[in-house]
Amino acid sequence: EGMDSPNGKMVKLSPTSEAWLPLSDLYVPQNFKTAFDNLMPLKSLDDGLYKSLVQASAAVKVGKTVLAPTTTARNLISGLGLSAANGHIPFAKNPMATLDAMQMAWGVHGKFKRNQTYRLEVRKLIELGVLNDGANSRELMETLNDSMGGDVNRILKGNRLMDTAQKLYSFGDDFYKVNGYYQERKAFIDSGMSVAEAEAKAAQRVRDGYPTYSKISRGTKELRRFPLAGSFVSFPYEMWRTTTNQFKFIAEDFQAGRTTMALRRAAGLTASLVSAYALAEESKDRLGFTDQDDEAVRSLGPEWQKFSNLFY
Repeated sequence: EGMDSPNGKMVKLSPTSEAWLPLSDLYVPQNFKTAFDNLMPLKSLDDGLYKSLVQASAAVKVGKTVLAPTTTARNLISGLGLSAANGHIPFAKNPMATLDAMQMAWGVHGKFKRNQTYRLEVRKLIELGVLNDGANSRELMETLNDSMGGDVNRILKGNRLMDTAQKLYSFGDDFYKVNGYYQERKAFIDSGMSVAEAEAKAAQRVRDGYPTYSKISRGTKELRRFPLAGSFVSFPYEMWRTTTNQFKFIAEDFQAGRTTMALRRAAGLTASLVSAYALAEESKDRLGFTDQDDEAVRSLGPEWQKFSNLFY
């Protein structure tokens, strides 16, 4: 272990154990090993005080997220900003495609469940990493699993209230990603790409431009379990990653001659970054509030709201 090679330091991919054969005999570059470990699920918690603390913390997080209507609504509304940052606006280009995205994000039910075309399309979106991999929705499922101490899908089965609440919360992730995928795919096809190339490129843009749970680091996943950590730490991590990627996409589109796509993304990114501040300032101006008035109102609010944009 630790031997050198032209690809750098080589390490064992898996533990030395008969259960891991033949992987336990395989040596890979260190960066591949790191990526492989990040994809592995976290270990189950052993019974004890720490597990009890994690379960209690997870139950609180679930209560103030998936079971809180205001948080679910905020998760849905915040997706508008994420879409804008990617240069995507629901219903703007193709209303029917947006309606399809809504149906697929919610799940294939009723007449759509009997429609093979829809079923195959949903399966493809899952395989491409567009559906069922949102940073908030996937972390929610993991948090539910921690709080209930078992297979969350088995626990939710038959519990219509929890199942509906979870779907509503997940919808805020999946709808905007599916809608973005269709708009991005169309733009790539219009730029001259084949359908297959456009689908692969659009899926990659969605995974790298929208918060995606499978993209977060293992350390962030472990932080999710820490009882004293705030709710849903994946989202702030992903916002840093996706915002950085937006600038890369803009540069890539300019270099490839896709000027319209680059300008639309740049305009959307700018709007998403400044709109909240601009609207808050506008609401102050309309009522004649000064900065001193604003500070006075903030002093009466909770500490966690101290640096929020307030709308009057």
